[in-house]
Amino acid sequence: MSAAANTREGVASRRRGQKTRQKILEAAKALLIQKGYANFLLRDVAARAGVQVGNLPYYFPTKNDLLRAIFDGEIIQATKGLREVLQRTSAANDRLTAIVDAGLALIKKPEMASWLVLSGIAQHDLLALKSVGSEDQVFSDVFADEVAEWLPRIQPSLETERAHHIAHYFSAMLDGISMRIGYGRPETPDARALESELRGVMFMLVFGHSMESAA
Repeated sequence: MSAAANTREGVASRRRGQKTRQKILEAAKALLIQKGYANFLLRDVAARAGVQVGNLPYYFPTKNDLLRAIFDGEIIQATKGLREVLQRTSAANDRLTAIVDAGLALIKKPEMASWLVLSGIAQHDLLALKSVGSEDQVFSDVFADEVAEWLPRIQPSLETERAHHIAHYFSAMLDGISMRIGYGRPETPDARALESELRGVMFMLVFGHSMESAA
């Protein structure tokens, strides 16, 4: 076989491997949401992805590696989505509103159900805690750091440290209110009021005055 043929075969093999890896991740994410951590079995993941269970370690050596890969992908998508929204917006007020709305949209995604499942079980299951604990912190930190990079562009008078604190406060607030308005929660007047209050709090923290006084 020629060198060119070897190269083509190598590229094709890598593409097949990437496609299979993605199928495994999508299957694992769906099963985690549907069945929860306690019933999350690798043989079910393999069956749903259409691969042999014995081949799973080639892509993900352990169950925890698979879980971490799921959440790493969610982190990438969350920060990418935030950047895309902000790049389409120019006015400072609109950008801040876009940040809050992006955070609210994030906690309403179906994928967030897997975080809620693991976070709940992690309170009672040491293995689950090891799986999700560090990833949950990384997710919150990466999202907050992305927000912190944008806040001084929205309000130039904000010092870097202050922007960092506000961004992490925002991330913590999203964690808390996700139990009230996150994925699967009904859309109620109280839920809409919480969203409005969060926008108002962030506006006050960043600009130093209320949204109403800026109108």
